[in-house]
Amino acid sequence: MDIRRVQMTGGSSLVVTLPKEWTTAMQIRKNDPVRITAQPDGTLLISAAITDDQVQRIKELDASTCTNPTFLFRTLIGCYIA
Repeated sequence: MDIRRVQMTGGSSLVVTLPKEWTTAMQIRKNDPVRITAQPDGTLLISAAITDDQVQRIKELDASTCTNPTFLFRTLIGCYIA
């Protein structure tokens, strides 16, 4: 467990820095969003906010069922866009 000091910036905002090891492991860089969730016991849970471009999507297609090459092509494009 790390102990961090609360700092004031801009005269009214309070900030706490995140541990370098954690930000590196979570691949968090400058301006990336993080999710802060207040727990019922008063603790804060900080987690990396996963954006749409970080989510890996997998679509399985059985090309043997597509007898028409145009239909297969359109299906592939549809999967890519979605």
